Amino acid sequence: LSGTYFPPKDMDAKNTAVLLVHDAGSDSASVAALAEAWNKRGAAVLSLDLRGHGESKAERVDWTTASEKEREVLWAMAKRDLEAGESYLRERTEVHSSRIVVAGKGAGAGLAVRYGIEGAGVAGVVLVDPPVEEEKTWGIDVAKGLAELEGLPALIVCCKETRKACDAMAEAAHEANDG
Repeated sequence: LSGTYFPPKDMDAKNTAVLLVHDAGSDSASVAALAEAWNKRGAAVLSLDLRGHGESKAERVDWTTASEKEREVLWAMAKRDLEAGESYLRERTEVHSSRIVVAGKGAGAGLAVRYGIEGAGVAGVVLVDPPVEEEKTWGIDVAKGLAELEGLPALIVCCKETRKACDAMAEAAHEANDG
């Protein structure tokens, strides 16, 4: 598993950390601007190349040559990559272990939601341009997942084209969690 760690400005403090997840079929380079922006604001950031992606490709584990079924398996197994990333962040002395946020872009937003639901102990989730069409989430229903977060803080950031769908997801999550 490959990743890039952006240490926080203040190495002597206990800082918030962001575990950053790219879109399916992409890599950590595609979220580098997000990583740098959070890092400039003082957060420690770990941007992973999920298994089969970017620098985490291997001869037998490569998203670009995988069949649809193999891609579904790779995406399902990415939870282990997030666990490894969270573990790495928790070991860092400059990271406050109760202030780790998982942020995902595209289908990575689905992974972030699923990770938040499964009791990973993260402080919140950030969904950047989450897929509004279910077939683009590799088996993760982002809207349903938001409703299952049960009060875990979540931020949804989307483009103008998908704003109405994102607003609908947020409203459904509010209703499911008693506002």
